[in-house]
Amino acid sequence: MNTKILVLVLLIISISNFTLAQVQSIRGNINDHDSGYPLVGVNVILVNSDPIKGSTTDLDGNYVITDVSVGRISLKFSFIGYKEVILYDQLLERGKQLFLNVKLEEEVTAMNEIVITAERDPTIFNNDAAVVAVRAFDVQETRRYAGSRNDIARMASNYAGVANADDARNDIIIRGNSPSSLLWRLEGIDIPSPNHFNAFGTSGGPVGILNNNNLSNSDFFTSAFPADYGNTVSGVFDLQLRKGNGFKGEYMGQIGFNGFEVGAEGPLSKKTHASYVANYRYSTLGVFKAFGVDFGTGTAVPEYQDLTFSIDLPSKKIGSFKLFGMGGLSDIHFAASEENDEQGSLYTTADLRNKARIGVIGLRHQYFFNPNVNISTTIAASQQYTSVVIDSVHNNPPGIQEDDIRTNQTLNKYSLHTSLSSKISAQHKITIGAMVDNMHSNFQDSVLTDSGTWFKFSDSQGDSWLTQVYGLYQWKLTSQFKLVVGLHYTSLSLNNSNA
Repeated sequence: MNTKILVLVLLIISISNFTLAQVQSIRGNINDHDSGYPLVGVNVILVNSDPIKGSTTDLDGNYVITDVSVGRISLKFSFIGYKEVILYDQLLERGKQLFLNVKLEEEVTAMNEIVITAERDPTIFNNDAAVVAVRAFDVQETRRYAGSRNDIARMASNYAGVANADDARNDIIIRGNSPSSLLWRLEGIDIPSPNHFNAFGTSGGPVGILNNNNLSNSDFFTSAFPADYGNTVSGVFDLQLRKGNGFKGEYMGQIGFNGFEVGAEGPLSKKTHASYVANYRYSTLGVFKAFGVDFGTGTAVPEYQDLTFSIDLPSKKIGSFKLFGMGGLSDIHFAASEENDEQGSLYTTADLRNKARIGVIGLRHQYFFNPNVNISTTIAASQQYTSVVIDSVHNNPPGIQEDDIRTNQTLNKYSLHTSLSSKISAQHKITIGAMVDNMHSNFQDSVLTDSGTWFKFSDSQGDSWLTQVYGLYQWKLTSQFKLVVGLHYTSLSLNNSNA
């Protein structure tokens, strides 16, 4: 009887799925690659469509193509005076509209010449000063590599010159450099390592905090950094958060290796197309633990949760605002005191609890004085916290010392980044900018004495300032040759060093 009911339910689900519409909409925004200003009248064509299906961008650079069959699709973007771009093999799903934002690069031509541009991979970097040793990626790119687990760092380990330091963590080695020297940047602000169970002095962790479902087109540098990236010698992840659907509310849920996840996005104002997008995730093993499922690891079950969000507030008079944030909590407890002595302890003779917290919240503003000159400013606050507590649970034999240790480390940072860009012509562009970070640290290490009190053998607190100033000049001599010149100055008040 139960088998018949199950078959009937599966049949109903199959029929309902089949009867749902197998079409979806494609939306996006087209901007000038150098200035970031919206382009009006760009032709957007669905490749190999018969009859031809397409659209053009409006005054805000937005386009929409409706009633497109789901599956893998390719789009061509063309505009007079700009290089043609083709996006290949984009996955259009039935339950979610596809957003494709593209930046078009202006053609540089000489008089009395005929320039023929062939179809090419359209991946254009967000940073227009990037020349070599840089890869652009988006959400779909993070899902194309086996073993990446929707993690951008593990995805990057598939690139040339990049390798995993350890399969248990997502630390990456770039051209033989230390994984700890990797720079993470989010919406123009340098952030702590966005990973669960992270530690100070590292750049990775077992599970990433940043949800790839919230990422927009981003850049990954392995060397030859433009002048606006300082304080790093290994590589750079320059990450951007995507805008939510400003036309229609959408919701999602999924279960995977990284956790149970729910997300929502939609418009805040149909008039201005202000939007929000947020995703929350809780560890898969943590959920199973709550249901009493034993994985054979004793009490040591990694429990973590994270939230990533972005709120976009466009305005034609005062520029556009973006409120963004991410946060993660992680906890794991190796409890020897709860182990069965007859079976033997998995965790020797001590209880060990590791906690990590990380949070970032910021506000970004961009204003165009005219189509070629704009200023972008980001302010943000971040905190990184780790705690390790070791508690011995057995009486040790004479001559064997096992201390009870407690470590607490906190770093609070307040950041400002502002930059002014001027596209003088199709060939020349100048960018100047400054970044200021105020950091307050509190590092404490304690040991339990025989009298039962905690003795701090390490106690470090203090404030420091990191100031960075840079300038960039770009000269496109031809469509195939570009000269980029830059200067970067860094000053750290902690040791009065300058570079």
